[in-house]
Amino acid sequence: MEVLTINNLIKKYGKSDVLRSVNMHIMEGEIYGLIGKNGAGKTTLMKTILGLTEITGGNIRLWGKTIDSNSAIYSRIGANLDFQGFYPELTAYENLKVFANIRGVTKKNAIEEALIKVGLINERYKKYKRFSLGMKKRLGLANAIIHEPEFIILDEPTNGLDPIGIAEFREYLIKISKEQETTIMVSSHLLSEMAVIADRIGVLNDGELIAEKKMEEIQKSNRTHLKISVTNNELTCGILEKVFHIENYEVIDKKYIYIYDLQLDRKEFSKELANHGIGIMEITVEEENLEDYFKKLVQG
Repeated sequence: MEVLTINNLIKKYGKSDVLRSVNMHIMEGEIYGLIGKNGAGKTTLMKTILGLTEITGGNIRLWGKTIDSNSAIYSRIGANLDFQGFYPELTAYENLKVFANIRGVTKKNAIEEALIKVGLINERYKKYKRFSLGMKKRLGLANAIIHEPEFIILDEPTNGLDPIGIAEFREYLIKISKEQETTIMVSSHLLSEMAVIADRIGVLNDGELIAEKKMEEIQKSNRTHLKISVTNNELTCGILEKVFHIENYEVIDKKYIYIYDLQLDRKEFSKELANHGIGIMEITVEEENLEDYFKKLVQG
């Protein structure tokens, strides 16, 4: 079942296009990783889904229903964006109590359970203004899950967390996704982290969703290659084609050459480069990762 369906979404601020014809599909129980550079439109996209900003065109459906600002659908969603609206003079517990009352949460010990899940139970009586950035992020997550939502939207949730905090956060998301079939949409600059937790990836670039793929498909398409750095790329490419008859290669960032034909005799190749006065600065065998995939898509 599709939890989120976006068709031809457009968002303009004045004459500026922030989102352009975005089409997105998120399935029940999956972790959807939204990646993109700063300014790509990730936060704006999340705000449109949550009804925090009006859309210019297209439509957004949650559980098959078109959303509006007064929709009861939002009671089924939890979110953690950069702006939390917490009161600095209130404690963590008091802040969550305010939001729990607004949401109509009636479950006994719901606040304590949420604080335990994010590792803040021992800080529940500490004022928000004394929280570190990492603690504020944790409290934001606790606020997002206090009413046990079916769909959680998280914008850069691991910013400010230490490595242990990131690992615990990752384990928690995977657990509720698999055990409770909670649907999760999370944006992050930590592509290595997305590679571990996401079931599918959406790549947003300059307001356009340029790719949407299952992580397993990306991993299968990533190829092992010979990565070399030389003093003359143009001449090296000519040698690959004319001497070794290899065309399965590409130049990356005008700095590296990725050779996908691993049958290449590296010893003979090195000799040929030396005969032409070409210096080899680096030569390694490596496998592409999510960062390579992202870079290729963004750079066209």
